[in-house]
Parts: sequence; structure tokens; C-alpha cells
Amino acid sequence: SECDPSMRFGKRLFLRTEADCSGAPYLSNRELKEALNQTVWEIRKLDQTVRQALPRLPPDTVITQFTPLLQQVPPPMAGEIVEIYHSVRVPNERFFAVLEADLAKIGENANKMDVSLARKMGRLQELCVEAGVLYNANQLRRLESTLSYGIRDNAAAARRLLRLKIDQGGSQTMAAMHAAMTYYNDYVKLLEDHLGYLEINVAGFRKLLKRHDRQVPKEFHQRPCPFVGYHVLVSKIIRQLCSTVHPIGAALQEAQTALRERPGASQYPAAALELAPAPKMGEECNMVITVAQKLKEMKRNYMDSIEVRNFSSFEGPRAQVAAAH
Repeated sequence: SECDPSMRFGKRLFLRTEADCSGAPYLSNRELKEALNQTVWEIRKLDQTVRQALPRLPPDTVITQFTPLLQQVPPPMAGEIVEIYHSVRVPNERFFAVLEADLAKIGENANKMDVSLARKMGRLQELCVEAGVLYNANQLRRLESTLSYGIRDNAAAARRLLRLKIDQGGSQTMAAMHAAMTYYNDYVKLLEDHLGYLEINVAGFRKLLKRHDRQVPKEFHQRPCPFVGYHVLVSKIIRQLCSTVHPIGAALQEAQTALRERPGASQYPAAALELAPAPKMGEECNMVITVAQKLKEMKRNYMDSIEVRNFSSFEGPRAQVAAAH
């Protein structure tokens, strides 16, 4: 299957793109691998030529920077080595050109789907409120104004109101509950498919960039390392949607359980409907969130350290005036 971790990434990507009839753009895995392989081949060629030109270089030396060695190469071979050195940049530039073009197309498509899912989430919440599965703050405040006591637990109050609605068994309530559950199942399918789309593309970007960072010396890097531009695919919107759909699914499940406990529940379609489990983000997308949080924390710590250093060296206006005199 597509989610089988033992399956090669290339095959998983192929199966995913073959099954997707939406026309959504995907990572150009083959083209990116070809450009990266060409870059690595040119680097190996450069490594071998430098070693031939510098026979005194120990065989077990790992060359991580070529620029200082180029100055040691004798004139007869210097021109050839400089030419090979510059030839490394051609496939490397192509690699990043394809990668950034892919990221732009995939990011645009992902953003459109995020916005669409956010709108559909609003509609799902409306249907749940109409069915009595969810209550908004205004409804609970209006209810509280009619009572002689305050509502301390909004969730408990909402559950009691739902039980009362189910016990009354009105056809309008049952129809609204069935509509909310059906819409929820359809929504879960869309969200699950979108999360799969993000997961396969994020995995592709991460794998290729990790290999690039490992096999291409830093002096040839076209972008700051590590390149985390693809992190934008795991947007704030999709994170919020994933955190919102789970309590809604739990509320619908609780409503269905209460409905099934009611005598004659089998006559209601909502009682027989099988609710889909709310999807979760995959390992790759969760990794992006973790890395983003760590980078944010590192940046905050760095800025705090700068602030501390600045204040420790700040003598104040009086000291500055005294020094001036």
C-alpha cells in the first residue's frame, strides 16, 4: 500500500500520482534525482582530479572544501580543475531551480485546498450546531440567562441538552444529526486525502535535501543549509483543522452512542451510520512541526542572549556623559 513504510519512496510517489485524478502537482522526483546524481558525479570527478594533481595528499583525506586546494595545484592542471570545479554548479543550480518551481506549484495547490477545507469546516460546525451536537458561546449565554444559576461546565451543559434533544426524538433533530454525520464523513475523506498529499511531498523534499546536504560540500550549496522552505506546506491552517476535527468527531460519536441507547433507535439512519475516525498528521508533517518549533526556540534563545549581552555592556546615559567630559 501507499502508506507501507517498507516500500521505496519512488514507488509510493508513483502509486499516489497514478491514483490522483485531480491534476494536482507533485514533486519531480526523477528530474531532481538526475540533477543531484549529476552534481555528485561531477564532485567525485573533481575529487579524483585534485588527488591526481596533489600526490602528496594522504589517500584517506576526506576533502570537504576544494577552494584552498585549488591554489596548491600546479599550473598545467589548474585550468582543467577550475573548469571541473565550475561544472559542478550547473546540475546543482538545475536541482534547486526544479525544486523551487515544484515547491511553488505544490504550495499554491496546498494553500487552495487548505482554504477550501477551512470553509468546509465552517459548514460542518454549522451543521453540528443545528443538530445540537455543538453549542456556540452565544447559545449557552442565552440559556444561562433563562436559568436561576450559572453554567459552570459548558461541555457538560451541551451534553445534557443533546440528551434532551435525542430523548424528544423529533424528526427534524434526527435529520439534522444524520446530515451532520454524513457531512463529517465526507469531510474526513477530503482531509485525509489532503494530509496524504502533503505527507508524500514533504517526505520527498526532505529526503532529497538531506541527501544533497550530505553529499554536496557546503561551498557548492546554492541555499542556506538546512533548506527548510518546504516547511510552508504544513501551514497553520492545516494544523488548526487537524486539531479541530478530532473533538467534532468525538462529539458526533458521543451523540450517536446516546442515540443508539434510545428505544427504537434502529429506525434512525444516524444510528446506523458508521463514523470515520478523524485523521492525524503523518510522521513527516509532524517532523516539520517539531523542527519548526526547535528553530523558533533557538532563534528566541539567540535573541535573548544578544539582548543580555547588550544590556550587560550598556553603561547608561550618566556614564556616557562622564566619559564624554
